Amino acid sequence: MERESIPRGDSEMTRAARLIYTIAILGGLFLGSFLGFHRTTLRLNAESEAQRSIAQLELADFSGIQYRHADHDHARAALLMYENFLEQMEKTKSESILKLNLSITFTRLALLEGLAHNREQSRAYMNEATSWCAAGGRRDCSESELKKKTEEFDKRQSIYEP
Repeated sequence: MERESIPRGDSEMTRAARLIYTIAILGGLFLGSFLGFHRTTLRLNAESEAQRSIAQLELADFSGIQYRHADHDHARAALLMYENFLEQMEKTKSESILKLNLSITFTRLALLEGLAHNREQSRAYMNEATSWCAAGGRRDCSESELKKKTEEFDKRQSIYEP
């Protein structure tokens, strides 16, 4: 007498396993894609911030050295380049430190134009300096205080020059 084979449900098990594996693979791909995208976005944002910070520091150093050592035209050009860069950065990410750096830059421009006897331009730059100082949250933004603080800042910076 021959035994009839009893179906064991292998085909049902295979369908269930396929379904579970498919769901696991798709879930893993989705989760991995999401987490990978999130991590990459964070890393790229950090890299972008670092590049902007480095560019700002380099331009600050360059414009400061030009201001202290170059002739009027080169110093003015370097300060205006730094001022333009800071204003572009300030438009994308408004921070009080950027506003205070703009205040220092405009004060330097005012002092530079004062030495060149360009009183109207010096006055215009000083007005910009006081405006940025106030926007940066400082209490005393008088012309004399800005000049004093900028000169103190420049003295501290000059000790790092070669």
